[in-house]
Amino acid sequence: MSAERAGVYKTDRRAYQAALDALRLPAARVLFVAGSAHDVPGASAAGMRVYWSNRQRLPLPEGAPPLADEPDLLRLPETAGR
Repeated sequence: MSAERAGVYKTDRRAYQAALDALRLPAARVLFVAGSAHDVPGASAAGMRVYWSNRQRLPLPEGAPPLADEPDLLRLPETAGR
């Protein structure tokens, strides 16, 4: 889902809700893998669990914290299984 298609940009919750609507999935069934700090609050606000691949070890953005704040994707399978 592109921001242009959704009609809104990060960190707006509606951008992430548009993706959920396109997938026809409830937020509770989705684990959003964020590569950017800007994705964390928007995806969280849309009700998705968020795994943040925080490679630069940036501080947590304001808003709902991610389910996981990891330096890479190594724990993604474990987190997805929760």
